[in-house]
Amino acid sequence: MTAGVLIAALLLVAASRAGAQAPAAPPPVSPTATPAPSAPPDAPPDAPPPDRKYRPSEEVSADAEVDFPADL
Repeated sequence: MTAGVLIAALLLVAASRAGAQAPAAPPPVSPTATPAPSAPPDAPPDAPPPDRKYRPSEEVSADAEVDFPADL
């Protein structure tokens, strides 16, 4: 039993030393990676965002009652 513990301890020490000596490699960079455009290419850079189109089911009047989870 003690031989197994000794071997495990030696393997742990060897692994920690090998990890400490290995140089940290930078992550690989993809040559085809490009940032996503934030606006359509034909839009001027200072253009406001387009108006959102609401579906009839999304329109809520100010008088509508809403059931919250605590009320259900």
